[in-house]
Amino acid sequence: MKKIIKIIFPEPIKKILRKIENIFLRLTYGFRKPLILKDMYGVYFILNPDDGTPIRWHIERSAYTKELKVMSKLIAPESIVFDVGANVGVISLYMAKCTGSNGNVFSFEPFPESFRRLRQNISLNGFDFVRTYQMAISDNIEDSVFYVDPMNVHLNSLGQVSNGENILSQKITVHTDTIDNFCKENSIQAIDFLKIDVEGFEANVLRGAHHMLSSEKIGVIQFEISKIPLESLGRTTNEIIEIFKRYRYTVYEYIEGSDVFVKVDKIIASYDNYYASRRKLEML
Repeated sequence: MKKIIKIIFPEPIKKILRKIENIFLRLTYGFRKPLILKDMYGVYFILNPDDGTPIRWHIERSAYTKELKVMSKLIAPESIVFDVGANVGVISLYMAKCTGSNGNVFSFEPFPESFRRLRQNISLNGFDFVRTYQMAISDNIEDSVFYVDPMNVHLNSLGQVSNGENILSQKITVHTDTIDNFCKENSIQAIDFLKIDVEGFEANVLRGAHHMLSSEKIGVIQFEISKIPLESLGRTTNEIIEIFKRYRYTVYEYIEGSDVFVKVDKIIASYDNYYASRRKLEML
């Protein structure tokens, strides 16, 4: 039925149908209290009353389909993985499913409310091998200003970024650390998979991983490119590409329809995830 609706109806009609479905699901599950639901990957999560995202999108992880598909290819059981910018833990939880209980997942999230929900979701699934840290990862070790948008936490950043209409003005103080220092202090010899989602501060995270990158201790890096935050900080994707070249990492785009990784020298998309590795991902 979903496929038929997708083909037959134009987007405005589909939006109305999604709203009607979401109202029906909210009436079924309730409006006023947090709910425990399970997504299609078998992961439990807490749906809060203030979350207006369609429930079906949460259950099907519609916004993460491509990303999770890639992780299932690149994260092996017993891997050591980092989730930098973990938010409420959607990716951390899926990483945990990929690594299994003999793996290690390190999740970093500086925003207090997101961190609280991250810990709730991890506890709900009994993933005691997922370790959480309320901090930001960058290229310095200090307390830093962190700009937040409580209504859209996906935009929270160490920089005063734009949401497309307004510049974030609300700020808090958070602790920042570097990947190099964190790995040294926690005796982590290598990272198999590093995911970075930091709204314009990708280059800072990479600069703070100089030792790990130069000594070939990081396997695959997934980094999100979001054009609006980057441009509002006066930054470009070329800066990120050049850092990877310096460490002899090749940057790839994953083409979902063809199920292949393709090398790229320039990043054009305004919003997508890209991958960097010394491995030849095009051979997968």
